[in-house]
Amino acid sequence: AKVVQKDDSNDSGIQQYGWNNAADVYQNGNDNESWVEQDRSGSNANVVQEGTENKSGIEQEGRYVFGNTANVNQDGYKNESWIEQDGSFNTDSVIQNGDYLESTIITIGYNNTSNTYQSDRYNESFIKTDGNSNVHSVTQSGYHHNSHISTYGNGNNNTVTQAQ
Repeated sequence: AKVVQKDDSNDSGIQQYGWNNAADVYQNGNDNESWVEQDRSGSNANVVQEGTENKSGIEQEGRYVFGNTANVNQDGYKNESWIEQDGSFNTDSVIQNGDYLESTIITIGYNNTSNTYQSDRYNESFIKTDGNSNVHSVTQSGYHHNSHISTYGNGNNNTVTQAQ
């Protein structure tokens, strides 16, 4: 686990259980918060926060958790991201570039991929997957967009694009 913090009042917490887990957190700005919890083996968590009052939480745990990857990149003011992974070989990524952006990804199962890209202001995205081999992509640019994807099953592909 590696944490690099610059500027003032940044917080980071990492708990790792099991083996071969990796977590990297880079915070540059003020009042950023990051929390990573990893259980079992072979999971990766990467967080980059730049700006002010960004919050990120990543939880990779459960009974059969192996080889998951979670990436969060936040640049702006008061952005929030939450990624929860329970299963194996899932990849979830969030990129937030703007202000007041919110993203939640909950992944249960195997070989799922979810990507969220948010820019500008006041956008919200929620993705929940319970199944295997599903692919989700959300792109939000502009203002005041809201996206909600819930997938139960296998081999589904969902794409949402919202722009002004």
